[in-house]
Formats: sequence, C-alpha cells, structure tokens
Amino acid sequence: FARAWERGKSAGEVGQQPTLDPKRWAVVYLGSGLKGKNHPDLLTSELVCVNKASEATKAPEEKLEGIVLLDGTWSQAKTLWWRNPWLLKLRRALLIPKKPSLYRHLRKEPRKECVSTLESAALALSALGEPPAVATRLEETFAELLKRYQQFRTVRVAEINAKAAARKASATKPE
Repeated sequence: FARAWERGKSAGEVGQQPTLDPKRWAVVYLGSGLKGKNHPDLLTSELVCVNKASEATKAPEEKLEGIVLLDGTWSQAKTLWWRNPWLLKLRRALLIPKKPSLYRHLRKEPRKECVSTLESAALALSALGEPPAVATRLEETFAELLKRYQQFRTVRVAEINAKAAARKASATKPE
C-alpha cells in the first residue's frame, strides 16, 4: 500500500493528474545502506537525497512535488518498490532518523533505526520544509495511538490471565 503526499494538494486530489514527472517525486526508504558517507555536509537532514548507487547527492534545485511512502514492513516496502517500474523512476530519499521509533517498546524492528510509516511521514515532511507543527501533530497522534494500544493490550492480557487462572482452578477442584 502506498501513501502519497503532494505539495499543495488535499488527500483527495493526490494522484489525479494524468501524468506525473518522476524527477519531481521521491520514494522514501530507510537509510542504513548509505554509501559515500564522506560528504558530511549532505547528511545534515534526516532525509537525504541519494543516487541509484545509494550515494548522498545534493538536493534537487527544484522542489519536489510529492513523496511516496510505502506502508508495510520495511521488507514488504522494499519488495513493492523493486517490483514497480514507476517507483524505480522516482528520486530516492533516504530516511536517517536521529531518534528511535516510538514503537520500540511495543514491536521488534529489524534494525534499531526503523520507524513507522507515520513517523517516516513526519520526518520527511519536516525535512522538506513543511511547518514544524505538521510533524509535531503527526508524532503526537501516533504517540496517543500507541498509548491507547498499550492500555488495550494491558487489559486484554489481564483478561486472558484471569480466564486461564479460572480454568486451572476449575480443573483442580475435586468433583
């Protein structure tokens, strides 16, 4: 599943143009494979433009019209990306998070720098010059979602443990 953001468009308008210039769009992916790290001036952002060899490059002169975020596990996203010819034509933007994911206590990630799709969107939009309030709101919403999920999970585990204890108690009662 792909999510797209297009500068100046509402969610309903994204992708309705008959043709999109792939040079004006970027696909975002995780940046542990960055090559050419000898260009520290290019690595100041959490989103770095790279060439097809995964070497850091200068940001394009013209602003991007939009970004594509592939939603799923990082492995699924990589597979989807490599199997879609249009996505392969897009610029590449490497995500290099400076802080760990909010997911880190709830879900095991394949690498410590993995973040959720929502966190990826917040980082990318911030790096592309959107107002900081946009990323902050996305991060706050995600934190609230995770808080509610944790509360649900705690209640659910307690219910399961109570049922297991009741079954064990009834199994050990003499008849």
